Amino acid sequence: MKPLLVIMGPTAVGKSEIAVKLARRLGGEIISADSRQVYRGLDVLTAKPSPELQRQARHHLIGVVEPAEEVNAFSFGELAAAAIDDCRRRGVLPILCGGSGLYIRAVTEGLFADGKADREARCRWERELARVGAEELHRRLARVDPETSVHVAAADGRRIVRALEVHEMSGETISAKRAAAHGPAREAHAVKYVLTRDRAELYRRIDERLKRMVEAGLLREIKEVSSVAANSLFLESLGCRALLSHSRGELGLDEALERTARETRNYAKRQLTWFRKERDATWINLSELAEEKAVERIVDGCGML
Repeated sequence: MKPLLVIMGPTAVGKSEIAVKLARRLGGEIISADSRQVYRGLDVLTAKPSPELQRQARHHLIGVVEPAEEVNAFSFGELAAAAIDDCRRRGVLPILCGGSGLYIRAVTEGLFADGKADREARCRWERELARVGAEELHRRLARVDPETSVHVAAADGRRIVRALEVHEMSGETISAKRAAAHGPAREAHAVKYVLTRDRAELYRRIDERLKRMVEAGLLREIKEVSSVAANSLFLESLGCRALLSHSRGELGLDEALERTARETRNYAKRQLTWFRKERDATWINLSELAEEKAVERIVDGCGML
């Protein structure tokens, strides 16, 4: 059975480019492990791999779900498992690539199925969200489930509400449920690499990418999404809130972009904190090792894949 090669790291570190080079070297196909790239459209906002990169190697789980739908880590794990099985049936190396740590864990270790939402509890928490704001609910979440609060942005009202709802309905935290659900590794033959860069360089890349996204039509895309999927969970995700405020005339462009960049930098820090807990992962600093050398090191480390 072909093992699973996992390439992970913070946003804007350069994962996609290296994954494509590895796919070409090792005869593999890429399975995107990104909680936003799974949605259809939104190509600029989610920083999907360029058409050129997607021509160089086949990609799975990019643009397969409508923005108004909801994909969680558990359902993503099932989609990814099917894509991995498809690769293996055809004798192709599956390469899981992304920065969504929980989604990657759903593939490599499995997660609990947290059941369907309780509509009454959900509505009650959403009313509380509207009343006191996401930051206050995030503080409440930190008191009952500090581990989950670390991985949920203070502005991500929907995920905060879901975590509080689970705690209310079950008496258990999401983090405790996940810990109890983790048994033997789902992918016993996963070979894992974490890509990183020096902080100053990573932040510069984040800022430069945001500028390119604006030039490529980011603001137009945000407005289009909000008009067709006004209640989408997606609109609570990274960077959307400030850009939506700008589209409604509530926030100047410079301030909206600065908030988005700041949120993205903070997200990158949380990603790195998460990846430090990954067992048996090899770290590669791309500030110290050129991309081609990094590819060679991963190829050598994979042996006869």
